[in-house]
Amino acid sequence: MAAPRHFNKQGGPSFPPFPHQEAVTSLAHSQNNFTRDLYTKLARGKEGNLFFSPFSIMAALGMTYKGATGNTKEEMRSAMHLGQNEDDDTHSAFCDILTDIKVKK
Repeated sequence: MAAPRHFNKQGGPSFPPFPHQEAVTSLAHSQNNFTRDLYTKLARGKEGNLFFSPFSIMAALGMTYKGATGNTKEEMRSAMHLGQNEDDDTHSAFCDILTDIKVKK
C-alpha cells in the first residue's frame, strides 16, 4: 500500500507503523473486500479492458460517509466493508494513508 521509507538491517524495505496502525490495517482489509466487490460488479458481462481506481472511489465515499447518518450511514458502512470500526478510527486511517501518499510526491 505504501512505499517503504526506511530499510531494515538486511537492506530490505521497512515500513514504519502508521500512527493509527490497527485502523489502517483494518481499512486495508475493507479496501480489498470493497475492490473485489466493485470489480465483480463492474466487470459483469463486459469484455475488454476495465480501468478504475478503487482507492479513489473509497476515499470519496469515506468523505461522504463521515457526514452520513441513519440508514444511509449503515448502507455505506456495509458497501465499504467497514465492519464495526469506530468512525473516528476509520477517518484516522484514511488520513494516515492519504498523508503517506502525499508525502511520496
